[in-house]
Amino acid sequence: MPKSKLNIILYSLLFIFAVGINEATSKDKIAFSKSLTKCLKKAQQEDKFIFVYVHTSWSIPCQQMEETTFKDSLVISEINHDYISLSMNAGRNKTFAKDYEVHI
Repeated sequence: MPKSKLNIILYSLLFIFAVGINEATSKDKIAFSKSLTKCLKKAQQEDKFIFVYVHTSWSIPCQQMEETTFKDSLVISEINHDYISLSMNAGRNKTFAKDYEVHI
């Protein structure tokens, strides 16, 4: 088989493989917990920082982040690998908002 055909086949297979990996990864989600206590315990056990996503249901920037940033496969991978993630709705959890001086 000529080298050029072999290269085309090789690059085609690599492309298909890369697209497949990206699609599989992009279906993953950030592993958010809704329990501060569990996050603190897990962060201490795994020696990681906590990534805290404070949001409200009516916040347009929060909705945009959920639809774009939090669906990016690189963001998902990095956050899940390096952090323990906490999702806290400041509108519903007034105690958390007050304790951590979240102003909405």
